[in-house]
Amino acid sequence: MAGLAVASVTFVPWAWSGCASANVHPTAQTDSGTASPDATVCSLGGAQCVKGADCCSLLCLGERCADETPPVGPPVGRVCDEDSGTYLGTRQVQGAPCGSEGLVCEFGGSRVVTCDTIATCNGGLWQVSPPDPTDPACAPSSSSCSPDWGVVPVAQSCTPANARCDYSAGQCECAQNAPVPGWPFVWKCVAPGLIGQGSCPPIRPALGTPCRELGSTCDYGVCKLRGGNRQACLGWPGGAAPSNYGRWVDVPVECGCPSSPPDSGAPCSNFELSCEYGSAAFAQCDVHASCSRSNSTTKATDTAPVGVWTLFVPDGGPPCAPAPPDACPPPGQPIEGVPCSSPSRDCDYADKRCECANGPTLQSETTWRCTDPLLAGPGCGARPRLGTPCPQEGLVCNYGISEIDGGSFEVCQGVWTGLSLPNEPTPPCPPTPPVPQSPPVPPGEPPGVPPPFGSPLLLMPCDNAGGVCEYGTSNVVACDTLVVCTPAKPNALTPAGAPSLVGPVGQLQLIGPDAGNPSCGTSDASACPALFATVPRGASCDGGPAFCDYAEGRCQCAPSAGSPSPTWSCQDPPPLCPTPRPRLGTACTQEGRVCAYGSCGSADSQTQMCRGAVWVALALDCSVDAASLFGPVDAAAAP
Repeated sequence: MAGLAVASVTFVPWAWSGCASANVHPTAQTDSGTASPDATVCSLGGAQCVKGADCCSLLCLGERCADETPPVGPPVGRVCDEDSGTYLGTRQVQGAPCGSEGLVCEFGGSRVVTCDTIATCNGGLWQVSPPDPTDPACAPSSSSCSPDWGVVPVAQSCTPANARCDYSAGQCECAQNAPVPGWPFVWKCVAPGLIGQGSCPPIRPALGTPCRELGSTCDYGVCKLRGGNRQACLGWPGGAAPSNYGRWVDVPVECGCPSSPPDSGAPCSNFELSCEYGSAAFAQCDVHASCSRSNSTTKATDTAPVGVWTLFVPDGGPPCAPAPPDACPPPGQPIEGVPCSSPSRDCDYADKRCECANGPTLQSETTWRCTDPLLAGPGCGARPRLGTPCPQEGLVCNYGISEIDGGSFEVCQGVWTGLSLPNEPTPPCPPTPPVPQSPPVPPGEPPGVPPPFGSPLLLMPCDNAGGVCEYGTSNVVACDTLVVCTPAKPNALTPAGAPSLVGPVGQLQLIGPDAGNPSCGTSDASACPALFATVPRGASCDGGPAFCDYAEGRCQCAPSAGSPSPTWSCQDPPPLCPTPRPRLGTACTQEGRVCAYGSCGSADSQTQMCRGAVWVALALDCSVDAASLFGPVDAAAAP
């Protein structure tokens, strides 16, 4: 009821004195003379509400109207203005006396605290801070916003920069993770998150408004979105707490990691933040500091929930004790997937760790496996330290999770966050693709039809997000049938910006051969060399067919750097790689082996890796020397 302003009310009882009934709106209307015409329309206790003015008691708690006579009322003078959505009272004036030292009142309806007017009782006087209209966090929702929270393309590139979108389920923005030149602008979305016990309103309540569950701590995008904050339901200033009722207060949070390891037991505020200190190949071999919430119960008079730092110092044993350099293959030698004879030998190089290991299956050979930055994924590079800023929300980097003892995933969620998974083999794909299932048919309705290629397979969840199974005999992946475990969109009720990597996190998607792809046609065999082995690699093929397919692989007649005419090139994998190209998702035994079938970046090429005991597609940055991963290697010389 925006028109309801009561200037002459000197106290705010919870059971209004002198009222003929529990409905306090007529009294308020009579007292001020400025109430809106519908001021007498209100809801009784227990009814749903959005703000206090919706309720006959003027008290909206947990989206329900509170009883008209709660057990104990808040102390006189310790409540905020009705403009904050809950109480009647007088708007604070800069420099006016106040009697509730430390009370903070927020006026306005913004999702962002700093975009509302804030009044603080400090030194017995009100200090009023107006919002900054130039702050990008205070801009209204952009016209580029998706119509619904559920369809926002989280972690995808976006325009315009700094666009902000408000939804009932949460907030989204088009932003960088840090103001670093060249870092992308992507969609980031955050839903209210509960820390500990209690409950959180879906729409951030104004500071100073009442709350029911003391100790509830709610995250509204702190350290994730511009203007995000954390606030808690705490007791009234001065120690006089009315039963289990409190008021919402802002909780300051230090977002970044300390520059040096903190003392164990020292206070902290960014719960679940993990900071890494050191330069070891693996996170577990460096010093770690983790901030976790204290187990002590939040008291009504607490100023904020607190956390403590826990320090982890590695013991220096395996895998944190690499072999001396003279016991390892020389630097620069591509040993990934090469057989070796010294299991459990760890070798550190400038940008990676390599380990001679067996597994993850009984059939797996003993091979070298490495955390080479080229194998981590596009945009990853050398392993970053946990807790440091990361460039793109949702980016997932694999640093030897399947191959190396101590390997891990690192996920960009505002900062680099570690995610450890069991080192277990991935089950190979079934011999035939699943059959698309039709949705359930209501009684009396005609049967449905299976969804077409390219659409999700209904009712078929999967737990290997990003996994791919390939069916067919083509030398080009795009020309075969693919079954992909598509990662599920993050749950709108969780404050995560990236999908989980464990559990049933996806839905199967069947993708048929790309009939419109020129590479999926047939070539004129009569114009091709008779045998794969006799194709003249590097020789001019001007006027020849675009490609020729053989049992061993494909050869292309395509433009070549440094040649005035097209030349022949073939899917010649490096030594120790199987031919023809194995299908994605099939079993393999040379764990860590990288096999390139064709030149990096060419239209019909495919680079894949034996990872988790199955063949997986590997995306490489062709601007770097990708050939260093799978050049000729003298296997007999590998220790």
